[in-house]
Amino acid sequence: GDLSAWPAHHKVIARKEPLHPRHLKDASAYEVAKGMRYQTFATNTRHGQAQFLDARHRKHARIEPKIRDQKASGMRLL
Repeated sequence: GDLSAWPAHHKVIARKEPLHPRHLKDASAYEVAKGMRYQTFATNTRHGQAQFLDARHRKHARIEPKIRDQKASGMRLL
């Protein structure tokens, strides 16, 4: 995509990893055919290396489904 309208300090980080069987149901036809899972995220963090930003994103991405599942099970009602 064209990112020329974004501020200069924005970064888009893309990564690919082998497609794990638990992600197969959410994978696109392209990801299934290639056997890889693709992820991208954008950040405006001005400091830190790409490896740090990627690790921070993956950590947060593991927490989000747990929160969603707990909300769906009625945990917010307690």
